[in-house]
Amino acid sequence: MIDKKEIKENINTEWKIPLENQKEARYGLCRFIIETCQKLNLSNETTSLAMLLTNFFYIKKCYFNYDKLTTACAAILLASKTETSENKFTEICKEYLSFQSKSLNQEGIRKIKEIIGKYEIYLLKELNYNVPEEFPYDLICIYSELLYPDNDQEIANFATKIANDSYFTFVNNIYKNHVVALACLVIAARFLDIPTILDENFKHINNMKKINKKEMTLDEFNKALNQYDNSQYLFNSKDKDKDSEKKEEELVVDEKYFEGLGLCEKLHPNLTMADLLDCIKIIIEFYEDMNAKSNEEPNNQN
Repeated sequence: MIDKKEIKENINTEWKIPLENQKEARYGLCRFIIETCQKLNLSNETTSLAMLLTNFFYIKKCYFNYDKLTTACAAILLASKTETSENKFTEICKEYLSFQSKSLNQEGIRKIKEIIGKYEIYLLKELNYNVPEEFPYDLICIYSELLYPDNDQEIANFATKIANDSYFTFVNNIYKNHVVALACLVIAARFLDIPTILDENFKHINNMKKINKKEMTLDEFNKALNQYDNSQYLFNSKDKDKDSEKKEEELVVDEKYFEGLGLCEKLHPNLTMADLLDCIKIIIEFYEDMNAKSNEEPNNQN
């Protein structure tokens, strides 16, 4: 995670590169990563991680000092290693050379392998050799099932597409996965013209206390929600040694505790409304940028 202030006050800003130019560079690199990962049949998670790593790197390092395309290829290489043991290095190098309209001979591949390998080390050093492996996708599915039981698959699919697009922005570098997942669900609900969790008296918010009735263990849910704090208060005990009367008492305690929580605390104990709204705003700004760009293109052709 990075501090939001670093976005506007990063080293590129010190080098007088306008934020708009930084954004254009980021969008271009993200598009290249998406296209390359699709050609190599890499997963959404690998694609998202490569975008995340590239975004992080250029918050810390200046665009002037590093070749952007090589950085993106190094990020794809590093991200692909978390998905499969199959070596994608040669294929990534071929995509790089093809994009640069250079010859795909063995000597060219060997040279670019050396360069991309060096950039992979640059990335790892900047990350302090700690490569993130968590994504908002699983949480989107869990929250969709709980909060939208009547049409969970539709909203999960829509929110997943938004989560893919969110990697064009810095939200995944700034916020934890539960914030991004919920922001994507709010935006998806707005697009689908259905109630969001921000609407007053949202119908299914209380489903968050009924997870023990789902076909997953409490431990699995806790892990998916970043070790959900206070879970001992929100869910019924499953200790079979306790008698039924004791379980009923615990249910009453759980109900009272849950009802006393605010909206954000019901969704996640570390969630704040300010973070959620800011995350939504940043993702929506990306879509506004894309709409503005698409509206400009016909004019540029005239």
